[in-house]
Amino acid sequence: MERTIKKDKTAGEQLKLICAECRIPQKHVVLTSMEDCIKESNFESEKSYQIVQCLNCEALCFRSEYDDSESHAYDMETGEDFHWTSVDIFPHRTAGRFKIKDSFLLPPIVRQAYDELVDAMNAGQTILAGLGIRVLLE
Repeated sequence: MERTIKKDKTAGEQLKLICAECRIPQKHVVLTSMEDCIKESNFESEKSYQIVQCLNCEALCFRSEYDDSESHAYDMETGEDFHWTSVDIFPHRTAGRFKIKDSFLLPPIVRQAYDELVDAMNAGQTILAGLGIRVLLE
């Protein structure tokens, strides 16, 4: 097994991400990055850790991306080879799922349930989010 770590391989690249401040997809630039590459006889993987900044409001966030030689599928009908990567952005966010502006006006118990509901939705925890909706409605 051969492992190499590269610094700033993707620095300067522009990506389109949902900005936590602007609340819409915006262009972001990679300020700095670290890539962890692993090579074995029949397997390769690369994990990239990046600090990115919104080009509109200058907000910062952390992005990680995982790619390996096994992340592909072949479509027999079309003859196309599909390759995918796994991307995580912190803090988690999903388009249209931001907290309401005046949530501090809610009663404390409702505000806590609401905050946890939005966090669960943005983290992709659908079962927990469903329970949170039920708690809010009751």
